[in-house]
Amino acid sequence: MELITVFETLNPIDLSIAKSILEGENILYFPKNEFLRNTVTYFGLTPVEIQVAEKDVPAALELLEDLIKGETTNNAEKN
Repeated sequence: MELITVFETLNPIDLSIAKSILEGENILYFPKNEFLRNTVTYFGLTPVEIQVAEKDVPAALELLEDLIKGETTNNAEKN
């Protein structure tokens, strides 16, 4: 099974929201680099990538659309 990255972030709040959304819809995901997210490498900070099965990509992208556009935690910061 091939896993496709549908979302990546350095923000732990956005990561928690993405996981919660996918879990709520019973979409299995793999948080690639989750244990490296606070690690500074030669290339800088390592973002966490949310990966899903190829068959779940369309549904996951639709569910995570607001996060992908940055319309969740960025709006909260403006208020």
